[in-house]
Amino acid sequence: MSPFLFLVKFIGTKNLLNIKFSQRIIAALDAIRQTIGAYSDGALITRGNNTKFIRTVYRSPQVSQNSLEDIHRFYPLLHAIMDLPFPTIAPVTEHTFCGGCSLALAHDYRTKNAERGFISRPLLDLEMHSSGIGVLPKRKLSPQATRKMLLEGDKFTRKEALEDRVVDFTASPEQLLDAAVELANK
Repeated sequence: MSPFLFLVKFIGTKNLLNIKFSQRIIAALDAIRQTIGAYSDGALITRGNNTKFIRTVYRSPQVSQNSLEDIHRFYPLLHAIMDLPFPTIAPVTEHTFCGGCSLALAHDYRTKNAERGFISRPLLDLEMHSSGIGVLPKRKLSPQATRKMLLEGDKFTRKEALEDRVVDFTASPEQLLDAAVELANK
């Protein structure tokens, strides 16, 4: 069976993610799980309607100014992706920060644009703390990469992201989706 592709339409052109849109993605993931079943031979590739991946998460105006409340509303989306019964692939096309980085880490595989873009969780630079979100890098990355991401606020370039296994492979922007589909076929 060939892989299925989940095409996400992002809000606006900046590929930002808010709580309402997170809930829509969760509903779509639930529908996919129910439609194809738990034992599909496919894989899920998450990308935007303009081939971009989610770059960051912003606070919705209707949500309080409490960043802890925001992150707790974001957890269900991360859980929904991590709990899917088939492989998930996130093609990271350009700069991906904060919540976008966490969203990418929630996937089983991450591909990266070989020509540009950083992947980072710059919470230190922003003087923010997201309670509990550090568990994700600790489960997905090596201790060294986790320290760089969480304690040092590194912006991983393509080369660094590959070396530290933050991403699984890189490809040119034109070949990124094809490379993700090839991985899904494995």
